[in-house]
Amino acid sequence: ILDDPDANFGGRGPFVHWVLYKVPATAKGLPEGVPMGANVTVAGLQGAINGLSGFNAFQRPGQPPLEPGYRGPAPPPGSPHHYHFTVYALNAALDVKEGLDKASLLKAMEGKIVAQGEIVGVYERPKP
Repeated sequence: ILDDPDANFGGRGPFVHWVLYKVPATAKGLPEGVPMGANVTVAGLQGAINGLSGFNAFQRPGQPPLEPGYRGPAPPPGSPHHYHFTVYALNAALDVKEGLDKASLLKAMEGKIVAQGEIVGVYERPKP
């Protein structure tokens, strides 16, 4: 899960940039350029699923649905934003389908999380 607590849009919680689940236990990392779309077919990540992010809230009526996947940092110019990448180790595989958002994924993982790790990246868009 990748979220940005500095972009919480009126107190609704951190803005979620990316949800990726069912990552194989054999994965050695995340390659650059994981394609958009629910089903991930990149070498080493086969079987992983891109979930729904906060960008889905900006879906325009009548437009095709946004493809799930990673969308990078895009803060307004000014203050730095902190991007929290959180990974979870589970004691059992998840029996879930496509289309989970962060809240649904956390609910599905309840009772299965045995460890987690986090790294924070900071990005600031310069003022024009």
